[in-house]
Amino acid sequence: MSVNKLASSLRPRLTSRVGLASIIRRRGQAVSAAKRCDEGKPKCIACMRHNVLCEYVDPQPRRSDGQHSAQHNSTFPPYSAPGIPPNDFFNHNMANELNLELRLMRQWTIETCEMFTANKDFWQKQATELGLTHRMILDAMFSLSALHISWQSLPDAARSPNPTSVGEAVRREMIINAQKYLQRALDGHTAAMSALNKENAKAVYTASVLLLYYSFLNLGEIAYEPTLPGYDHTFWTRLSGHTHYLCENWAAMDSGEQSMNDFDVFFGRPNLGDADQLFSEEQGKPFTALLTFAEEYDTSSTDDKAIYQNSVAYLAWIHKSITNDTEPALLNCQRLVAMPSQLGRRFTELVEHRQPRALLILAHILATTKLLAKQLPWLREIAERQIPPLQQLIPPAWQEMMKWPMEITFGPQQAAAIPNDQSNGYAFRDAAELVADSIMGSTPNGNIDSIRKVLVLGENRLSGSILSGLSQASSTQYELHLALHQKSSPPTDSHVSVHTTDFSSESLKVIFHELKPDVVFSTSHGGSFDTQRTIIDTAISAGIPRFVPAEFGQDSQNTALHDRLPPLKGRWQCIQYLKELSDKGTIEWVAPATCLQLDQAIMSGNIGFDLKWQSVTVHGTGEEDLAASSTQWNGKVAAGILKNWNEVKNQYLYVPGMITTVNTCLEALQNVTGQKWERGNNEVEDMVREAERRIERGFPDAGMFLLEKSVLCDEGLNAVGPFREKDGKAVLRLEGERVEDVVGKVVHEFQHHGKVDCGCG
Repeated sequence: MSVNKLASSLRPRLTSRVGLASIIRRRGQAVSAAKRCDEGKPKCIACMRHNVLCEYVDPQPRRSDGQHSAQHNSTFPPYSAPGIPPNDFFNHNMANELNLELRLMRQWTIETCEMFTANKDFWQKQATELGLTHRMILDAMFSLSALHISWQSLPDAARSPNPTSVGEAVRREMIINAQKYLQRALDGHTAAMSALNKENAKAVYTASVLLLYYSFLNLGEIAYEPTLPGYDHTFWTRLSGHTHYLCENWAAMDSGEQSMNDFDVFFGRPNLGDADQLFSEEQGKPFTALLTFAEEYDTSSTDDKAIYQNSVAYLAWIHKSITNDTEPALLNCQRLVAMPSQLGRRFTELVEHRQPRALLILAHILATTKLLAKQLPWLREIAERQIPPLQQLIPPAWQEMMKWPMEITFGPQQAAAIPNDQSNGYAFRDAAELVADSIMGSTPNGNIDSIRKVLVLGENRLSGSILSGLSQASSTQYELHLALHQKSSPPTDSHVSVHTTDFSSESLKVIFHELKPDVVFSTSHGGSFDTQRTIIDTAISAGIPRFVPAEFGQDSQNTALHDRLPPLKGRWQCIQYLKELSDKGTIEWVAPATCLQLDQAIMSGNIGFDLKWQSVTVHGTGEEDLAASSTQWNGKVAAGILKNWNEVKNQYLYVPGMITTVNTCLEALQNVTGQKWERGNNEVEDMVREAERRIERGFPDAGMFLLEKSVLCDEGLNAVGPFREKDGKAVLRLEGERVEDVVGKVVHEFQHHGKVDCGCG
């Protein structure tokens, strides 16, 4: 039974009268208890994201733009179906949200819009007017306003991890509201980006800038609510990449450049004329060393070096403006917020790939906020909270380049009192010990933190297993996304965000640029090299650093199998292509082979077992070794790959759950069922001839599963050899499976979930 069907069969039937009454009773209790709630229950960010009613927070569902406009001049129609709460239940909550939004709008127009920008007139009038027709802008404004109120709710002394002031409750409530409206704005912005055109470009850009300000100003924030997501510099830099992508597409439209000039677009487009001039005159002082340090070991491309030079030029430009006091503080703040979006998506990629030079430049950017913090209090603590985590990512050989950010942030004496080898766990080495690989390397296990957002392509048993395995990973909480065909039924798993695509290059490009995943798993069209190459090329163009091809099956690198199983040749070509790309440093990849999916093979009868009639047809002796695994094993392998990426990248891995035989499987089946099974024997050659006849008669699927089985039984092909000799379970920290456990689950599934005419429903 597939993951989706099983979830569907187990899902409670909410239409029953008892179930509905129970739900309504609980919601009523939650509302009546709202005043005395001590915040002991979690604030359900998942409910906010997925627009569903929640016991613990305001149950008013979010309105889309279309709903908002439709209800703008009308009231809700009366509705009194049996068991539905009365109108005043929703009216009360609607009134609360309306009062909150009126308060936030007042905060925006009177205080917040002039708090963070020198262009008060635009943000107070023109942007607000755009917000009346584009809800995402209002949501972004409300998120900033709520964040602003949260700052005003506590005195300076109370900005600490353990505040005790009476303003804490207000502050905490406003942080939660800020996160709620932020998520709404992100949802609206994502939808608008996918439908970007001349008519909505200004609104999408406006929302994008507001989101950038929030992501930047929030870098110094303290998370009081543990169930709400926290945001680090990655959130800001990724949003910057989206803004740059938006401006690229806007400029490509008819009269796009003129429209952008008329709208005075500053974020997201290169505007480094002054910075280039400054760089040529000042050589980036005092940041020249950011370009020259360890230059002899630098293998960066010419394009990447140009990005580093532009970023240092930009930083020097802002630094000179601040130290000479030649520009308003708000303008310099705007330049800092806009900097990654103007440098382009490649700068974001270099940061996410943890290139030491890019991380150092980012540390200098964030430390610069300290120079503005006295004039702009909302920048306080950004440097203090962001510099130490960044320092831990810097390799030992580069630590001396962190001196300026540390001294600016903490002062010369305090910075000197923080030993680098204690703050990040590394000991310094003598200069003679420095070698190229350590200079350009990254910290051990860095991939654990850098891989967070995962995109799986394809809706099938393999994708379900991968998503299940990653959602159950104990060491890391991944942000999971699934891209499926437009005609597919979306899964019911609330932990997975679903996106539709026709798998064309254009369609995938939109998803890749929007999500910017850390890794992509491909699970469909594995035998089509052309399709896989399109996916890989599109991923590279979107700056995706890691790719896992559609393997998780037979050994595609065993060329002796290609004639018997032609799809393996397409997979082999895909691996060769990935090897060429990784040799050039274009993308990283891992390809796991898990061989036969034993549970599905037994359930379907594809390897000769008949669960209904308790019989088996054995080709060969039954003692031939075969590599196998369960469907669930694929998810464990996927989680192991991400957890140990640096150790296994750019490798073809052999990770079978077990090595067993048909006779061992038969013995396990007889033990579980308590019955003696009927057995028949045939030759492998007879099976191959029968498979070829089926294919010739126009039944390729029926013939193919016989050929797959023949590969397992034909010892001359040595299909099991690499799985035995190159077993990669140890490097993934995985323990193998037991055939008895897999067989036991198969029999249970057959007996209790209506498989193969069992009649149990």
